[in-house]
Amino acid sequence: MVSGHPKKATPLMQEVPDMKVWVSCLLTGVVLLTGCNDQETPQAQNVNIDQITYGLLGPGPANYHGIQKLPTYRSQGEENTTGTSFRKMNANRQDLGDDQLTIHEIVENDSPFKAGMVIIAGSHAWVNITPPSDMEPNEKKKKLSALRQELTQKIPRYQVHLRDNSKSS
Repeated sequence: MVSGHPKKATPLMQEVPDMKVWVSCLLTGVVLLTGCNDQETPQAQNVNIDQITYGLLGPGPANYHGIQKLPTYRSQGEENTTGTSFRKMNANRQDLGDDQLTIHEIVENDSPFKAGMVIIAGSHAWVNITPPSDMEPNEKKKKLSALRQELTQKIPRYQVHLRDNSKSS
């Protein structure tokens, strides 16, 4: 704006005449390359219409037929084979409640003691017992030893701790 007249805006193609040549060569090359494709063999082979509709519509009423045919996978890695394995949902499995009930039944049925609360934490089982009030201390000691041995034989996975409730009252 030195002379007071604004510069006239010119299109980019007029300023750079070589650019017209480059653009026309590039377009010609694209046309030639796309025209040289083999029209007999399509690029997308083995297209399944079910895969396309599932991809477009997702899992819904239009694709219920495809949901039924989904493959089932079988794990070839490590499997949980312990006693509390959940491979079958309808099978009876041993759990902590069953262990507590077993300990409670052993105390009630196989000893003269009354079973109290059974607490299981890790590999330890704490059993509260109440001996009969007329039991002698030596006899109680022998019966406690026999009960501890029986619990260890029938449920070997726990370290059994017997707690005498008559001492605390």
